[in-house]
Amino acid sequence: MKGKKPRKKVTTIEGLAELMVGEFGRVDSRLDTMDGRLDTMDGRLDTIEEHLSNIEGELRSIRLSITEIEKRLDTLEESVGNMRGYSKEIDGLRAQVRALEARVAKCEAVKR
Repeated sequence: MKGKKPRKKVTTIEGLAELMVGEFGRVDSRLDTMDGRLDTMDGRLDTIEEHLSNIEGELRSIRLSITEIEKRLDTLEESVGNMRGYSKEIDGLRAQVRALEARVAKCEAVKR
């Protein structure tokens, strides 16, 4: 342990009391330092929690939008039936919706 001075042997109650007060002061100082670090970390965790909450809200909004798009595609598909060209286009849009759903699911999985 570098930097520590060799201590004299304590032979009196007063000497022991001085030693204990000094050591308790050192421990108290180190605990204050650690409290400061924990306060900093707590602030960072609050910020991260706020960001995650915002992301969660955005994902919820995206999921609602996807649901609305799916409903509109269903309605469109019913109206155009099997008209040439439209069903292919609708299938392409459904594939894009599935890809978006997969991305949202992946983001939600990371969040947990």
